[in-house]
Amino acid sequence: MAATSEYNYLKGFCKGMGLSNSTKAFSFILKQHGDQKRNDGSPYYVHPVKVASQLISLGVYHDDLKKLDVLITGALLHDVLEDTKATAEQITDNFNEEITSVVQFLTKTKDMSNEFYYDRIKENLPASLIKIADRCNNISTMAGVFDRARLQRYVDETNVQIKPLIRHVRDNNPDISHQIVNMSYHIKSVLSALERALHALVKKQTES
Repeated sequence: MAATSEYNYLKGFCKGMGLSNSTKAFSFILKQHGDQKRNDGSPYYVHPVKVASQLISLGVYHDDLKKLDVLITGALLHDVLEDTKATAEQITDNFNEEITSVVQFLTKTKDMSNEFYYDRIKENLPASLIKIADRCNNISTMAGVFDRARLQRYVDETNVQIKPLIRHVRDNNPDISHQIVNMSYHIKSVLSALERALHALVKKQTES
């Protein structure tokens, strides 16, 4: 599978910064996600790469490379336990227990309620940052791909769970509050457009 230019650029950035785990994570996600596709038909690995890219572009932890390595590796791996055959043991063997823990916080099992899942994520700062960036990417790519019911569920979940998560991270981490606000504005602007589109769809269906 040919990697995208963003994949290659970000991998080169991580290597140049000395982010050893992040650098290894690129080949790991390429192998684990394999031929999986997103709803829009793009290769699945493109999504975690974009999530990692957003976190890097915000400048989070550029003054602490150890924290940055954990954050970016976690972002790259955030879906492998939930959506591939990868195991926690494999993550620990290839990376370390701290990164495994971040990915586990981000993994939702079938028996988890949304409330439990998001309350649990709040316990881990890297997982919280990754989840917010993950939502930034997801809501930016769902228009025209999700049907109305699924889109409404996603909008509702963002309002009920993601916005409180953003406030929690912002209020408890003043050193990165500026970056959190930037992601919050991104989500709010896209969410507003999606809500207008949903309102127009409902009105059209009501009138027809």
